[in-house]
Amino acid sequence: MPTQLWLLNATENHADLPEVCAQAHEAGVAIRVLHRHKDRGAIPAGVAAMEMADEGFEIPGLSIEDDTEIVFLPCSRRIDWADLRERPLLAHKHCIQPLFATPPRLNPKHHSAGPSVWWGWRADGALARRILREPTAWNDNGIDLIEVIEEWPDPPRWQSAPLTLPGAADYPIASPPVLTMGSRVLAVISHYRCEQWLHECLASMTQQTVPLANIVVMDDCSGAPPISIVEQFPTVTLLSNTRNAGPERMLNNIIHATDYDGYMVQDADDWSTHDRLEVSLRGAEQSGAEMVGTQEIRIDHSVERIDLGLYPPDVNRCMIQGPMHYNLHGTCLISRSLVMRVGGFDENLSLTGDSDFSYRAWHIGRLINLPVYTLFHRIRAHSLTSHAATGYTSRARMLEEYYIKVRAMKQLRAVMDGGVPEFRVELRKPLHFKHLLGPELSTQRNPTAGVTIARKQ
Repeated sequence: MPTQLWLLNATENHADLPEVCAQAHEAGVAIRVLHRHKDRGAIPAGVAAMEMADEGFEIPGLSIEDDTEIVFLPCSRRIDWADLRERPLLAHKHCIQPLFATPPRLNPKHHSAGPSVWWGWRADGALARRILREPTAWNDNGIDLIEVIEEWPDPPRWQSAPLTLPGAADYPIASPPVLTMGSRVLAVISHYRCEQWLHECLASMTQQTVPLANIVVMDDCSGAPPISIVEQFPTVTLLSNTRNAGPERMLNNIIHATDYDGYMVQDADDWSTHDRLEVSLRGAEQSGAEMVGTQEIRIDHSVERIDLGLYPPDVNRCMIQGPMHYNLHGTCLISRSLVMRVGGFDENLSLTGDSDFSYRAWHIGRLINLPVYTLFHRIRAHSLTSHAATGYTSRARMLEEYYIKVRAMKQLRAVMDGGVPEFRVELRKPLHFKHLLGPELSTQRNPTAGVTIARKQ
């Protein structure tokens, strides 16, 4: 049976070392302190320690067996040792789980975000030996290590991390589930000039512990479709659009053209833990939810730090207070049934179609966010949400936000008055996709929306 070896990195900071060692001892965790020669006087008596040279990252005398799970932590007083000790061992090889500070609280009425005050990880012995050879592994800021290992030719699987806070799973059981562990799910990846990050996105999709029925990359007229990248993943389908349409319009068209039970939405510059689909389907089956989000780890390159994005568990309960972006969307699991019943995505909305969809969907379906981190969300310059013309502070986005919130408030008032909300959705001409690579998708026999997918010749 695998054993655990707890390593405490005191090479960057050792000011709090006595208190940290005392906390670990009180929780029953036997740690081994890794320190520089010049800091040997800071090691408390009776604590196991291993000395490193003042230059480099070799650890003389440290032997790590393949079946030993390594828990690598910084010297921080904010570590919840008892919580980490209770977690089950990792179930897969070549797998890494992020470890970070538990947020002080989860706002049950709104989404929130804040920086993680410490960052660590755990992995099997073979992978840990490889990680520890990376100089960035010894930095307190985990963003550098994440980017380095994601650039490996064979990046490791990421294991989801639980959100251990009271009320984090506070959502009621709804009607019998539409999505179950046996549901057929299509992963939909919208792509526009994200070649730099697409490989790691697809690696995370093809490594899912519950396999996806299909994975499709929809290129939105990037110029040159990412053929050379997608060719490395034989199970992935590549479609190209004949004109730039935006992610929600492409998603709406592909849902109308296919017949999967559910759709897992993913941005091409983000990546998921290898159990994201498994966690999401289990949550949908247990709660009856038809739109399932999770929590997110934000890789913020604008300030070079890791933030934790927190979303309230019961989106329906929040929506009663008024329309806000309560769920982790457009990166979530959605049932096809819900999309059809709510009328689909409004294709006249090029920037806020995801929010508008949730403002309508909560009236007729259950929407939740699970208490687990499964998504790595990259915040970068020139993305759709940060570009000057389309970002959160742009005039175009604020006008759309105003329009959809006014419409959502009218729908809410209709319900409060005992009426039925009106769902008026604008659809544009159907899109026509070219099938460039990969397996055929499971399509509707008689698609009513007029969407076409030109077959490979």
